[in-house]
Parts: sequence; structure tokens; C-alpha cells
Amino acid sequence: MAVAPAENLEARQLLAGFGNAWADPRSLSISFPSENTPIGAKNNEIRTTFDAIAPRLEWQTAILRAAQAWSEHANLNIGLVPDRGDAFGAVGLSSNDPRFGELRVGAFAQAGVLASAVANLPISGTWGGDILFDSDTPWYLANSNSQHGSTGSSAASRADAVDLYTIALHELGNALSLSDVASGSSVMSASYTGAKSGLTATDIAAIQAVYGVRQDPFELSSNNTSTTAAPLVFSSEASAAGRLQVSGSLVSQTDVDVYSFQPLAGRTSATVTLWAAGVSLLEGELEVRSSKGTRLGLGRAESIFRNNVRLSLNGLESGETYYVTVRRSNNTAFAVGDYRVDLDFRSADQLSSVIPRPHDADPYTVKRRVVNEDAAAIDAVFSSVLLDTETTANNTLGTATALNTAPGYSQNSRYEAVGSLSSRTDLDFYTITAPSAVSGVLNVNVAPLGTTPVNAELFVMNLAGDRLAAKMVKNSDGSLQVQVSDPVASETYLVCIRTAPNATVGTGNYVLTADFATDSASMTTVLESSVAPNEQKAVLLTSNKSQLFRIDLVAAAGSSDQGLQLKIYDAATGEQVKALGVVADSSGSLFVWLPAGEYYMVVTGITRNSGTTGALGFSLKADVISDDEGPGPDDGTGGGESTTEEDPFTTTVLPEPDPGIDPGVPSEDPWNTSVVIECFSQYLGYSCCSRPRCQIATLSNSK
Repeated sequence: MAVAPAENLEARQLLAGFGNAWADPRSLSISFPSENTPIGAKNNEIRTTFDAIAPRLEWQTAILRAAQAWSEHANLNIGLVPDRGDAFGAVGLSSNDPRFGELRVGAFAQAGVLASAVANLPISGTWGGDILFDSDTPWYLANSNSQHGSTGSSAASRADAVDLYTIALHELGNALSLSDVASGSSVMSASYTGAKSGLTATDIAAIQAVYGVRQDPFELSSNNTSTTAAPLVFSSEASAAGRLQVSGSLVSQTDVDVYSFQPLAGRTSATVTLWAAGVSLLEGELEVRSSKGTRLGLGRAESIFRNNVRLSLNGLESGETYYVTVRRSNNTAFAVGDYRVDLDFRSADQLSSVIPRPHDADPYTVKRRVVNEDAAAIDAVFSSVLLDTETTANNTLGTATALNTAPGYSQNSRYEAVGSLSSRTDLDFYTITAPSAVSGVLNVNVAPLGTTPVNAELFVMNLAGDRLAAKMVKNSDGSLQVQVSDPVASETYLVCIRTAPNATVGTGNYVLTADFATDSASMTTVLESSVAPNEQKAVLLTSNKSQLFRIDLVAAAGSSDQGLQLKIYDAATGEQVKALGVVADSSGSLFVWLPAGEYYMVVTGITRNSGTTGALGFSLKADVISDDEGPGPDDGTGGGESTTEEDPFTTTVLPEPDPGIDPGVPSEDPWNTSVVIECFSQYLGYSCCSRPRCQIATLSNSK
């Protein structure tokens, strides 16, 4: 399709350089989603891509070794956790989501870049921290494939090949909020200049400027020797339970932590466990000796994929002092990290397994989740075990749980919770408070956490218990969104979740998020205008490389029959890339990967009633939330020299849309997912027949 003459051209800078520091950096995690997990319109190809160059645990080790390199020098931990295989960007918690890590690693074809990382920003959702490699790049492992230090080349190097470890170092730096630099010696160089063995002094200074020098917050005084050992003292509660846990950290290659204990009365055997799986990538060694120097046990982590260690102790003597030593395993590159020491005098049949849940998974085979033994082990936490077994604690308006602002967000802008419906009559009430300055909408989302999702209903109310008029959107991944227009500044709102009447699945776990969408105000407005039914306004967006965009469409107040349709077209082929529909006085967001090229963003006025007339105002916003490692040495741009675009994208407001664009039938009808019904006064115990019509959303396990 031909491009209409430009009215104006505006350059857009990257939204942030590069992102926000993680709010809880000592509890970060990394995961490897299953093959074919959706990445926007593409599918994850990480195993297909890297299994071709090395055994799976070896290339995964290279990526984890890159993560550990940053952890070794800064006040943060990155633990390996399983990934259930939910789509990238699925509705969920910004941190500590039980289904996947903050840093999710995948791969798909990205022309013009080697890899991309998504900024940790309030507008990024669960995309924040994700790392995506280009599946078409010729990769190899230049450094050691083992868990130990670099020992030289492990693969024949091609002139056009790119070292996985080097690019992983760069993208993990981005995921941890570091921006690109011009220096070719730094791993944060904007373009690949060859394999690197590790971080430079500049890189270390940069990460420490964000998170500080690595510290041990658990070590109040040195406990590096038996004479300075930290005593494990049982309280009355711990003695009754027969178990004591303490947290610790190794902060350097030479750090050693020593603890002392005496057996509980009448106990001659015990179990000592070093827990590191999911906490950090520490590959540790655990040793227990008596005060006479006799060794009772010595154990080492099997690998970073199985880095818990357990020792069984027998023949303990009353009044004798024993010493537990935690240190790194010999010659490991995973020598630092947080851990927990567990001293347990209970019988062996009461102990949890030290074998972590499988971190890897087979291909993505169904609409939203993996179905295989590994995934079943992951999902068991969410389906057969309720995370919250209460049935009465917060089941009334008066006992609603007051949620706190999610870490890393401005005051009262976002709330998060994980909960359970533990019976068919269980109710979960929460309160949230709007920020002192608010614009846009209140979005409340609920997503199920099980292989058989609970059938739940979601309500948003005022403090009087009246449900508010709202729009409900049922997403393809099974989650639900209730959107309340024009929330009131500093107002307190009630959110209720309950099992739906006649539900097929009546109990289960869920994740709840509530966002007042104030962060979208920081996005770049690319078009403000209005359109009558069937009228179009368009913007030409030029993406300078493969990158992830967030695009918001905000509709002004109007008739309930008025709406807007946003369609994104590839200007070169005329193919529709993505669509979004909103009704008057609401907004919607979409995330889309756009390769380098030109794209039409066309806003069309739509109506539910053929007699509806009048224009509806709108605002169209867009920004890039990913950053990339630049071109490789074989792309013809100067032998690996930096060719970083100063502007990730530009926009041109078109005087009129291309004549080849036909609004046609809306790709996403915003009225099809809006369900408004009358209040159930008997449910809440309030008389609301005189109140405005109100919103109820139903979450089902139908696919």
C-alpha cells in the first residue's frame, strides 16, 4: 500500500534507559518457558535454537553463569525456578509470581538484532525482565560449557557466529536495569564485538551503582570459623516443632559460614539441609563436625540444577557442640548466593524432598499450559494444594483484607495478591485505595493458577457495597479484567472474588492484580483526535528494529453505543498485525513485537447502533519497552561496529489513511465481552435496587 504524504514526523526516544531497579533484588528468579510458549504472535524456540549447538544443560548453564556473574558483584540473588509455560506477558504478579520467574528466557526470530530484553517498568506487566534471543543467529559457546570457570573454547568458532554467554551477559544486564554503553570492551556495549570472558570494572561499577556491593544481611558478626560460629538456638516454639531454619549468604569466593548447635533433649539423630534451589544459584558444600573435630558428614550440591544438600546425622551426644559449615563447592563458578540452613530433629518421613521441582519442560502442547509430567509437578502446587485455606477470615465487607502497594510502584498505583477459594461458599474481599492524583481507569484482573481453573466471579464495588458500572474483558488465556472508568482520587474500592453459581470447578487458587493505570500517563502520545462512526484517523509508525511495543487506546466519554477500533497493518504487505477494540469512556492496551519496518496504526469509529452519530474523542499512545544487543559481525554494517539507532521508532500523522485500508468488521468487538447485569442484593445483604446498573465478571475454565 502506498504511504500518504506526511503531516509531521516525530522521533521517539526509548521510554527508559533502561528500566527501574527491581524492588526486591535479593529474591529474583529465572525460568525457561517450554518450547512453543507464545511470545506475542510468535512461539518460543529456545530449545530448538540452542539444543543444536550444545546439550541442553550446558547452554542453560551458560545463561545461568551469566546471571551469576552479576549476582556475584551486587546485592542481588537470581534463583532457578520452574516455568509453567503461560504465555509471555500473561496477567500476573510483577515479582514472585508462583508460575514463572521474573526473568523468563526464550527465543524467536528477530531480524536485525541478536537478542532483546524487556525493561522492568510499571507499564511492562509481566513482560518486564524477559530475555528473548534471536533464533536465526548462528550461536556457539566460546567459554566453558561446565559450571566451572572459563577454560577455553568448547566449539569451533565461525566467523559469523555469536557467543551465547556474551549476549546473555548483556541482556541480563538490561533485565537488571542497566542501559547500553558505547564502550566496546564492556559487556553492555550496544553492539557485539566478539566473545567476552566476564564483566569489566565498568560493568561491575554500573551494577553496584544500582544495587550496591554484595552484602550479607544475616551475618551480624563474623562467623567464618568454629570459634566465632553463630549459635543455632531453639526457641520454645522451635523446640516443640523439632525444627529450626536460619538464612545466610556467601558473599565471595572465599566466604565461609559456620553455625553451632547442641542436640535437643533426648534426640540422638538429626538432619541438616542446605536449601538453595529457587533462592540463588549457589552451588554449595555442607559439612558437620563435632567439637573434637570428628566429621559427621560432608555433602556437595550435585549441580546448580540440584543445589540443595542434605546430611543425616546419627549418634549425637547430649551436651556436645556440633559445627555446621557452609562454603562453596570446589572450582565452581556459582560460589555466592543466599541460602537457608535447616536443622531438623524430626523423623525422616516428615522431611520434604531436597530434589527441586523440574526446571525444564517439554513442548507447549495446549492453548495455555504444558501437559506432561514436569508441568504436572509444577501445577500440583496450584491445583491440589490450596495456597490459602481460610474460609472466613476476609469473607465480609467489614473483614476485607487491605492490600498494600506492590513493591517498586508509586504509592497506591498497583496492588497484587495470591489467594484461594477454598470452598464453594468462600468469599475473598480486598480493599484498594486510589492514588491522590488519578486519571484513566481502574483495571482489576484475576487469573487462575491451576490445571483445572476455578470458576470464579469478580466484583468491583464502592465502600457501600454497590457494584460499579464497568467493562469486563475475558482474555484468551482464561483471565478476566474488570475496567472501571474515571476512578476517584484517594477513594477506597472493594474487590470481591467468589465461586460462580453452578461452577464446574468450585475451589482453586488465583492471582489478583489491580492497577490504576497512572503509569500509562508517561507514555508517548502519538495521536489525539476524534472519529465519527466509520471514520478513520491514521499514524504511520516506523520501527527501526525488532522491538516490543506497548500501545494504549483511550476513548473519551460518550454514548454506550460508541466505540473505537485500532488495527495495526504492515505497510509493506497490507497484512493486519494486531487489533484492539474499546468502548466509550474506557481504554485498552496491547503488546506487539514489530520487526524493523513501517506500520499503519488506524483508529476507526465503530457503533453498536446504526443510528448512533457523533464523533468520539480518543488518545493513542505508544512506547518501546524492550532493548536489544546490536547487529552481529556478519550483517554488513561495519564489522560489528555500533549501529544503534538513536530513535527506536518514529511516527507520522497521516492526513488521511491509505485508500487500501478498509475498516471492515471489527476484529475485536468490544461489546461482545461486556456483560452488565443487575445487583444481587441478597448476596451482599445490601438494598441496591435504586443504584445504577453494576458489573459482575465470570471466570470459567472453558477454552
